[in-house]
Amino acid sequence: MRDSADMEISIIIPCHNAEAYIAQTIGSVLEQTRLPKEIIVIDDGSSDDSLAEARRVAATSQGRVKVYAEHSGNAPRTRNLGALLAEGDAYMFLDADDVLGPNALEALAEALATSPAAVAACPWKRLEQEGEAWVSRPATGPKRRADQDALAGWLTGWYYPPCALLWSKQAFDHIGGGTKRRWSIRTAI
Repeated sequence: MRDSADMEISIIIPCHNAEAYIAQTIGSVLEQTRLPKEIIVIDDGSSDDSLAEARRVAATSQGRVKVYAEHSGNAPRTRNLGALLAEGDAYMFLDADDVLGPNALEALAEALATSPAAVAACPWKRLEQEGEAWVSRPATGPKRRADQDALAGWLTGWYYPPCALLWSKQAFDHIGGGTKRRWSIRTAI
């Protein structure tokens, strides 16, 4: 793994019926203080205009956003497909209705550089839209016990969203991610 300044990050966004959010999600990545190498959006058979919206955003991204269409049937499978397509040293799996704070990638890359075969995590907030504003809400799901470190809590059910994690390719491959499978992917743009 390279140091944080040279680390190439691939953002992988599985998308299913997220027309209302996908442009803002991609926009939050394109507004980072540290840009990723690539943003891979995989539309998973949306019945709304998610695919068209992702294509529209990609057309103005100077090649940084790649859009694919595939009907894999679930987000984990679509994330794995994105990892197979990714060219980066590190992966973030960002859901199509998530947004990143402006320095999330910079902070995660710095943390990952200290342990290049690891997973870096950052704090996160659950947001809900009220009218035109986004309001912070308490996290849902079980809380981490005081005697648990972050990894132990995560492995025993403490929820940590994919968008708050940056995986080194090495760590992702070590757990079996990126396993080569036969896929017939249709390039959408």
